[in-house]
Amino acid sequence: MNIINMLTNYTNYLLGRGMSTGTIKIYMGHIRRFKGWIEGTYGSFDPAAVTALDVADYRRYLQNKNRKPATINNALNAISSYFVFAKETGLVETDPGAGVKRLKEQDSAPKWLSRQEIGAFIRAVQKYGSKKEQALIYLLLHTGLRISEAVSLNVTDIVIRERSGYVIVRRGKGDKYREVPLNVTVRNCLTDYLAGVNGQWVFPGR
Repeated sequence: MNIINMLTNYTNYLLGRGMSTGTIKIYMGHIRRFKGWIEGTYGSFDPAAVTALDVADYRRYLQNKNRKPATINNALNAISSYFVFAKETGLVETDPGAGVKRLKEQDSAPKWLSRQEIGAFIRAVQKYGSKKEQALIYLLLHTGLRISEAVSLNVTDIVIRERSGYVIVRRGKGDKYREVPLNVTVRNCLTDYLAGVNGQWVFPGR
């Protein structure tokens, strides 16, 4: 089987597994680059001759090219997927990528909403949200309270005066007590909402 037919059959194999066209395009790109690296290293690409050492060397090659761990792992997944296909079709006896360790990926840093995104969010809450939802969202946005802190508030933890106000966080991070100022926007929203609250909790319910 020539390489063009081989890659075509692999594409059909991925389609049969229900992969999206976008994912297939990414996988095929990884396979073509791996094939090109093998050809540049050994002169030709013979799937049956590829070893786990080759795949590990390719991983190292990508690391030296400063590729991100997620990109490298995706390439290794594509290579392994290809050799699973090759094994099922009798082209190879083993999957050389099976034993090659993936790289540890760092957790992505939290992504802040842009001012425009926050504006769109607030408009949606204002138009479609209940008074409870509006009060909770305004409180979180304007004070920086954590969700766990906000839903643990008692009514007596909200202090609203004519020209000032604050919220008492009795057990924040590190079990520390703190008082957080409330601006006029949050005070007005909370005053309107709390007028209809019965019981001790500011945000009752789960």
